[in-house]
Amino acid sequence: APAPSAVPTARLYKTVLDRYREYQKVYKQAYEKNDPSRLASVALDPLLTQVTDDIEATRAEGEIWRFTNTHNPRVYAKSTDSTKVYVIDCIRTLAGYRYSATTGERLGGGPGDAYLYRSTVQWDSGTWKVAASVRDRAC
Repeated sequence: APAPSAVPTARLYKTVLDRYREYQKVYKQAYEKNDPSRLASVALDPLLTQVTDDIEATRAEGEIWRFTNTHNPRVYAKSTDSTKVYVIDCIRTLAGYRYSATTGERLGGGPGDAYLYRSTVQWDSGTWKVAASVRDRAC
């Protein structure tokens, strides 16, 4: 793959947003299955460890999280060398529920909120991965 700095900006941003959306898809599946093993294909530390630890803690509690989110990501900045691209996304959780991993019984949850997240998508060995994500204000 060409170095990020050699890629035209519009194409670079499209690729980064596609990879960000893939991260969100894998993230959702990881929680639904209590299995973080596929996250390394779309995430880097520190985010990779944070999410993996959270999923493992949820599994240790005997629970599963299922949720439906809507996304509207866009690029708001990039590093000088184009190896980090910063994405802002108003993530709206339409609903989120906790279930027992053994019985399938719903344990809690309900309608969600909407928050702005700022994420760093970083070039790593020929592919883009989400490296950090910080929750900002309500949106």
